[in-house]
This record gives sequence, structure tokens and C-alpha cells, in this order.
Amino acid sequence: MRRAVLLPVLLLLAGCTTGPSPTPTIVATAPAGAADATGGAGGCAAALVNFQRVIDADKATGHLNAAVHARMTGDLGAVRTACQAGHDAQARAELATIRARYGYP
Repeated sequence: MRRAVLLPVLLLLAGCTTGPSPTPTIVATAPAGAADATGGAGGCAAALVNFQRVIDADKATGHLNAAVHARMTGDLGAVRTACQAGHDAQARAELATIRARYGYP
């Protein structure tokens, strides 16, 4: 009697085993503080490059839609122009506005 009950239970339990879990994919991304890097010796150019790296990494990892990335990159054109013209404060303010608009700290 015990064998008659034990065999089906063991067969059911054997079906519950799982295979090995897939190996996680590791993707290099920008450091967590890179989006905040608007200060320092590099001025607006360094802040712009850092933010562009962050959104590029977000696009590469699938955290940012390609259309939104393109729109953000287009919006950064005004920041780039102001920075190249030597208007550091204006460029930083525009960059902060863009970051806030798209939800970046």
C-alpha cells in the first residue's frame, strides 16, 4: 500500500524540479552619480558629455526608448550651442531643465 502511494508522489515531485537558471547579462552603464555631474572644472561641456553618456547607456540597456533618446539629444543642441558660446550658466540651466523634463535627477 505504501509503495502504491509513494511511487506517484515521487513521480510528481520529480516533475517539479527546475533546470539551471540562465546566466544574467551584465551591461556596463554610467555611474549612478554621472547624471548629477554638472559641476567641477569641466564646466558645462563636461556636464553635457556626462549626461549624454547617461542617456546613451539608458538607450543601450533598453531603459530609454529610441524616439525619446532622439528627442532628448535634439533638445541638448541648445545646451551645446550655449556652452560653445561660453554661456556656462545658461547652458547649465538649460541642461537642468531638460534633465527635469525627462525625469533625470
